Amino acid sequence: MASPKELGLHCKAPPPPPMPENREKKMRQRRLQPLEKLLAGALYSWAEIEPFVRVSRETWRILVKDGSAPPKVATGARGIKYRGAEVLRWIDDPTGYEAAKPSPNRR
Repeated sequence: MASPKELGLHCKAPPPPPMPENREKKMRQRRLQPLEKLLAGALYSWAEIEPFVRVSRETWRILVKDGSAPPKVATGARGIKYRGAEVLRWIDDPTGYEAAKPSPNRR
C-alpha cells in the first residue's frame, strides 16, 4: 500500500508568510503594562482591571449582568470600558456593591 506522501497527499500546511513589520509593531503596542493603581476619573478595559478585581472574566460578566458589578460603558462599536470610580467602589465592598439604577427616560 502506498503512503499518503507517495500519493501526493500532503498533510503539512506551508508556513505562513512573514508578518508585515507595521502589524508586528501594532501588536507590541497593544500589550498593556500593568497598572499600579486605578484612578476614579478614568475609564479602564477588562485587561486593565483584571489584576485588581481577582475574578474571572466570565464571573465578572455575570456580575455585571446581575447588577452586582459596575456597568459597561460603550466606547465604540466593539469597545467596552468600566468607570474607575465604580470599579474602586466594587473593590471596596464586592458583596455589598449594587450598580446604580439608570434613571427612567423623561419625555
